[in-house]
Amino acid sequence: MSLKKEQLINIVWNILPFIILFIFLLAFHKNIYSFDKDDSYFTNVQEKLSFPEFMIRRYTEWSGRISIEATMYLVLEHSIRLWRLINPLVLTGLCINLAILLFGNKFWLNDYRITAKTIWLICLGIGLINIQVLGSSSFWITGSFNYLWPIFAGSLALFPFREGLSNELSRSPIKTFLCNSLFFISAIYAGLGNEQVALVLCGLMFAVNVKIFVSKKKVVPFLLLMNVITILAFIILWTAPGNRIRYEQSIIQLFPNVTVVQSEAKT
Repeated sequence: MSLKKEQLINIVWNILPFIILFIFLLAFHKNIYSFDKDDSYFTNVQEKLSFPEFMIRRYTEWSGRISIEATMYLVLEHSIRLWRLINPLVLTGLCINLAILLFGNKFWLNDYRITAKTIWLICLGIGLINIQVLGSSSFWITGSFNYLWPIFAGSLALFPFREGLSNELSRSPIKTFLCNSLFFISAIYAGLGNEQVALVLCGLMFAVNVKIFVSKKKVVPFLLLMNVITILAFIILWTAPGNRIRYEQSIIQLFPNVTVVQSEAKT
């Protein structure tokens, strides 16, 4: 078998699971509609508040998730149809990112007899996630913005850290600038998007930086900068005034008798 033919077979078998997954998700999303007050709020808020007004109010009165709030406002401004197209891409992209983190950025050229089984497991593994968790984090419109999209961005931001561990950081200047810009933006997006994702991302980045310093006796400036920026983004997210307001309102909604219990405990 010629080298080109063998490479073509590897590419087809390594990419095929993602194509099938995307087509399935695209068809599935056609049957998803806005079904709760959060979805309705974000599909209509553009008529009531301008973008700057919305962002200031959300940060000061509800949530520090700046990147997510901005994304919901801008995407849902163009109706749910746009979300139905982008969300399958994001979920499929997350699976591709996991394959890259496992096998490298040219995994599609690997011997499919070694990688294809794992790739199929990654794609089919979505179906093994608890239906309530999967539904609220990926297929609920508002939930997908708050959980799936930051996770996707976070996985993308980890690419240079994998490359740093495996000595794959060398690129042409133009490619380096474009890739690093993408990784940088992804880290900021994840850091400003979800508290849990940001915290895990900061920890993983720190661990890789320490590993490189201990094993190779050097510091990679770009990886260190990404770690610092992600930590700063997390601080901005965590210290938002709206977080405390939302927390207090959530306590009242979830535990309406908490004040009664506290007053009775004091007496």
